[in-house]
Amino acid sequence: MSFQSLYRANTNTKKFCRLKERILQYKGFVTGTALVIGLVASLITIFDHYAREGATTSGLEKNIVYTVKLVLPARMSGATILVDKQPAVIVEQTPTVVTVQVDWKRKGHQFTAMQGEEVCTQPPQLIQENNVTINLCQ
Repeated sequence: MSFQSLYRANTNTKKFCRLKERILQYKGFVTGTALVIGLVASLITIFDHYAREGATTSGLEKNIVYTVKLVLPARMSGATILVDKQPAVIVEQTPTVVTVQVDWKRKGHQFTAMQGEEVCTQPPQLIQENNVTINLCQ
């Protein structure tokens, strides 16, 4: 082999090695970026899960119970009361006022009164204090 051939082969080898080094650096960057993106996605999934489950930092909110007074028209006297589509926990009842208990939750409670064929449903309402009064069927 001539000197020129060896020189070209050596130069090409050096270029190949530099190219290979750059590719490996890029691959490391891409791999590192993918790891960071995967970690962030995992953290978002975890936070989303706890937000949906109603997890709190103290856990005290889960034990809070409020009373809500539901005012009904006379035609709904003796109606069946539902909270979030479940039978309500009734604390006190008169013909036109029903006091129910609700647990604390992050989203609103939906109150429904059913008397025969008539059904009155209130849009979900966030309860954050005791003795809230809601007029159903108004």
